[in-house]
Amino acid sequence: MSTQEEIVKFDNLAEEVKKRSILVAELKSQNEAYEKGNTLLEGAKSILLEEIKVLKEAKRALSISRSKLKKGLEVDTQIAHTLSGDIGKSEAVRGELAEEIKNFGIEKEELIKENKELKELNATETDEMESRIALTEETAKGLADLKEQLDIKELLLKRRESKLDMREEMLN
Repeated sequence: MSTQEEIVKFDNLAEEVKKRSILVAELKSQNEAYEKGNTLLEGAKSILLEEIKVLKEAKRALSISRSKLKKGLEVDTQIAHTLSGDIGKSEAVRGELAEEIKNFGIEKEELIKENKELKELNATETDEMESRIALTEETAKGLADLKEQLDIKELLLKRRESKLDMREEMLN
């Protein structure tokens, strides 16, 4: 082999090494971008998980409020029954008790109306929270899928880098 042929061969090998080093640099840059994206996804995931906790706590608080409202209505009903029994026992206070019963009836209607409104509000808020929780869970699943895809791409990228390093070593 002549010197000229060796120079040409050496130039070709140098050009190939240069191309591969550019490719390696590009792959490393892509890998860094994937890692940054992965970090952002992890942050978003933790925020969404925290939101789920908050929404579940709010749902629990609404459930407690609902049970307290039911107990309040039962107490009001018991009071109304007690007052009705007292009317039959005393004719002297019949007029006063009738007026009190009337007032309690109005209050009861107001409480029932208020309770109905609160139940509707509670149902609406519960539905909203459940839809938020479902959306948040779907988002978390989507993020998990994206993370899995990113992990697969990272693995493929590392394999490419490894192959390129091996080829580069073989060329050297």
